[in-house]
Amino acid sequence: MQIVNFFTKYKLHHLLFWVLVFGIWYFLRYEDYSTPLRALQVTLIKVVDLPLDGKHYQLPTYSRITLQEKICFIFSLLYVVDNF
Repeated sequence: MQIVNFFTKYKLHHLLFWVLVFGIWYFLRYEDYSTPLRALQVTLIKVVDLPLDGKHYQLPTYSRITLQEKICFIFSLLYVVDNF
């Protein structure tokens, strides 16, 4: 229980999330680079840039969209996918 309180108090679950993103990104893209060191550098830059980019703040604005707009968007998306 103390470990859970420690993680919650210092918000370490956010850090663990970004470490997980780093690991997945590196695992999926390390073969695209000439050396593993270069892959680590590029992955580090990309993963550090993601939370600093500011686009993750657009997610709360999605919740302001009305239910009717959400249903219309989902219907349109399913219609396009179904017709391919």
